[in-house]
Amino acid sequence: MGAERREFERRAMTGPARITIEGKPPIMVRILDISFGGMCVVSDTNIPNRQVLKLEFNILIRKSGLYTAIVTHVVVAYSAFSSDQGGFKLGLQFGLLPDHYKLLVLQYVGVKKVEKAPPSEAELNEAPNDADAAAAVDEAAAADEEPEDTAVAVKEAESD
Repeated sequence: MGAERREFERRAMTGPARITIEGKPPIMVRILDISFGGMCVVSDTNIPNRQVLKLEFNILIRKSGLYTAIVTHVVVAYSAFSSDQGGFKLGLQFGLLPDHYKLLVLQYVGVKKVEKAPPSEAELNEAPNDADAAAAVDEAAAADEEPEDTAVAVKEAESD
């Protein structure tokens, strides 16, 4: 295999997440890791590259020990069966995250400074072969009339 194109520091993360393809029932997945640019999950379902999904998961707020929900749109960057993980590993690329979500991800990953910012809207729209997927993420995000995190569920963190 060739060298990986990893641009952001990753941190292990475990727990459930829910992904939804518009017009289909939600699928529960298992989180493996997270970075400023996206997340890796394991799914029983193979989902094609460039598919736009709605992603819902809880993230730890380290200073308080509480969890808060993140609801955002992502694009499937890759999907490959992993016998070690017992399912399909999906690389999910974050679209244009709101600033408060960016801060939550950064504090979880423990990055003080991001060397390279995630792609801008213009870069997403200019990416070869992915322009349609990027536009679909932007369109899906714009279609949300009200931010879904206005009434996020917060629960106490479980002890390690």
